[in-house]
Amino acid sequence: MTNRYNITYNKELKDFVTPKHLKEAPIHNWLVFPHSYSHELISILKERWHLGSGDVILDPFCGAGTTLLAAKKYGISAKGYDISPFAIFISNVKARNYEEPALRDCWEEICRKAKKSVKADKKIKNYPELVLKALPRQVLSNFESLEAIIAQCTNSSRERDFFRL
Repeated sequence: MTNRYNITYNKELKDFVTPKHLKEAPIHNWLVFPHSYSHELISILKERWHLGSGDVILDPFCGAGTTLLAAKKYGISAKGYDISPFAIFISNVKARNYEEPALRDCWEEICRKAKKSVKADKKIKNYPELVLKALPRQVLSNFESLEAIIAQCTNSSRERDFFRL
């Protein structure tokens, strides 16, 4: 069966509609949603549909940004939307361009401040019961301290977001 794009529907792409290939893929593997699909699927579809730099890909459910990141690799513009603010954050951070010296500076600042951080047991925010069952209070306290240190990093929000992710 084919449609107007002359796409043949068959089982040859079944291995590419799961996230298993993303677990070894740089940047893609930063965070993988269970319903993600392989970045290789974008490569296959790019070839089949003859997509190039003059085209735009729309991903209305961008999730962890697989399509956006793959499109960027091929020099194709892409727009992604998602109902989840967390998904938008993830895909924005993964698809950005970074300067290594700026990341290194931010990392060094975070490490410096973390070493000076007092590791006292402090009162933590109110979390849902499920979170409190999953993570010990000391771990949550450490996460909160690290988040505060990242927020104080003097670099731009790009670098701060990189380390938050």
